[in-house]
Amino acid sequence: TFVCAVVVCYLSNFVSLLENTKCINLKANEEKHSTEKREKQNWIAMTNFALLNDVSSSIGNSHLFGLIFARYSNPESPIVLIVDDIERTRDFQHFFLTLNIQVEEMVNDTRTEKLSEIYKSSSVNDHYFEIMCMKRFLMLDYFFTQLDSPVESVAHIDSDLILLSKNKPPYLSPDLHAWAPYPGASYFTRFTPLALNDLSSYIAGFYNRDSFSILKDLQKYGHGMKIEMHERLTRRIQEWEPRYNITMNGPPKQFSDMALLQGWFDHTNLSTEYLFPSQTLPAEYTMLVGPRQTFDRKVCQNEEGKIFNLNWRSQNNTTFSNLPNYEVRITPQSRIPLWGIHFQGSECKATMCKILCCRLLPLHQKLIPCCEKLQEIQR
Repeated sequence: TFVCAVVVCYLSNFVSLLENTKCINLKANEEKHSTEKREKQNWIAMTNFALLNDVSSSIGNSHLFGLIFARYSNPESPIVLIVDDIERTRDFQHFFLTLNIQVEEMVNDTRTEKLSEIYKSSSVNDHYFEIMCMKRFLMLDYFFTQLDSPVESVAHIDSDLILLSKNKPPYLSPDLHAWAPYPGASYFTRFTPLALNDLSSYIAGFYNRDSFSILKDLQKYGHGMKIEMHERLTRRIQEWEPRYNITMNGPPKQFSDMALLQGWFDHTNLSTEYLFPSQTLPAEYTMLVGPRQTFDRKVCQNEEGKIFNLNWRSQNNTTFSNLPNYEVRITPQSRIPLWGIHFQGSECKATMCKILCCRLLPLHQKLIPCCEKLQEIQR
């Protein structure tokens, strides 16, 4: 009887030990799974807004190309499109679902509302367009501040920029909070969440100052315009500062989100970097600025031109074999593959379909209106 009792006690303790070990292992696996789920991610973000009173506006072909090539070149990255009106995306739900792209509506908070009240124009562009170009960074910041999952970085791209090389341009190094290709290049930037928040605070406070301070920074960071535009710009500035004149203050400067970004790079205490600080770029990198800067201003108007004859090479995509992975060079002999192409300007945007449709998977060609039309014409 004594022996049986000892055996039963031993077995009971052994079973209890196994159960405790099982619980510990399950807990460890849960914690490991939770850590994996919560791993910081490098996002790609694009914004889209219609011009004021353009109620018929939908998502343009250039946005769709920008998103699809962002997915091709970064198959594992989360991608978000933030739009001013979610209704403008309804016709493209299948596109977003197929390419696993998140769509969110812009949220106006107290900062964006205040910016609308205090914004002072020094631009020949439409007032609403310029202020929305600035607000988009505040709206990006709002989205990523509200996001539950941890964020390593946010790469913001303009709608007419297609990314080509996988993992290029680079992620942020551990001690870096933001980079831009060169001063004022707001069409492609990467930020940590802290840097995006800091930039948003800078933008929100820029116009909340006296006129003299604002004019000083307009002259410092603004871009020179042709002399025939001076009178128009002067009138814009005099709407909020009647004392402004060219004799006292110098020629007026075009001021936009590009100038604000450069101002922030100068003023922030966070570590930032320009990838090409001298602005003397090899041709392979100026394609990020735009084909017109790489070749000539008429490059997109001539179908025999170089933009139509780039060297496209399909690479193996070991991680996502169902998606194309392109390496593109200006010529077969070019040493450096292109990071991307910025189809800036109405002429270059008009060429996107002819150049890019044939590079898409057949399934994806059907998702872009101009590609379908092109196929109909060719048939």
